[in-house]
Amino acid sequence: MADADRIVEPVHWGAHLVRSPEVSYTEVDGTPVVVRWVDREVEALTPTWAALWGRLDGRGVAEALDVDPGTLDPVTARNLLEVLRRFKADGLVDDAVDGGPTSHTESLAAGASASKPMPTSFTADLVVASGTVTLRLGPTIDGRIQATLDQIDGDPRIRVGRRGRRRTVTDVEVTFDDPTFDDESTAPIRRFVELVRAVDPPDTSDRARLTDLLAGIAERAHAPVPGPH
Repeated sequence: MADADRIVEPVHWGAHLVRSPEVSYTEVDGTPVVVRWVDREVEALTPTWAALWGRLDGRGVAEALDVDPGTLDPVTARNLLEVLRRFKADGLVDDAVDGGPTSHTESLAAGASASKPMPTSFTADLVVASGTVTLRLGPTIDGRIQATLDQIDGDPRIRVGRRGRRRTVTDVEVTFDDPTFDDESTAPIRRFVELVRAVDPPDTSDRARLTDLLAGIAERAHAPVPGPH
């Protein structure tokens, strides 16, 4: 149920829409994607849609997008509003509480320039061997190990706890026990989806950082070729 003080209104040129605080943005293999962390759903966007979503900061739609609706042809205007309605229906944007940029927008800007020193903890299906962490996803997985994902000089680092010992490994390998990842044209995004579904939902302050790290791992991951049965 919506908060009592939250304005609920149809999507129109004067509507005040703001990016949802439950959603994080990243790019996977050059494709813009957003993660709705409340239910760990991933949606790929076109570059144009990503640009539109990124400008929604609580101002009126026409002002935020810097468009004059009166100069748009009817088809373009209708299609643009339909995109915004889809954003709202998918939980990517909310109605702003007031008529201006929100504190959420300000926190996004601050987070983009800040380097957070704290790691992001998560639980996933992990296999540890020979200094390499292998994150294996698929129908054959059993057992879960607590791990901490961090970033040093732009590269992922994972600290793994097992049998009372804890160590840091620098080689992160991700494999998928699923033959549907054979199509390399879309495999990085589908791997990213599986990674998002594998980790526990992070705290709000860590979501953007974790989203980017998972995107980087998905781009470097590989899917083993199924052997003979």
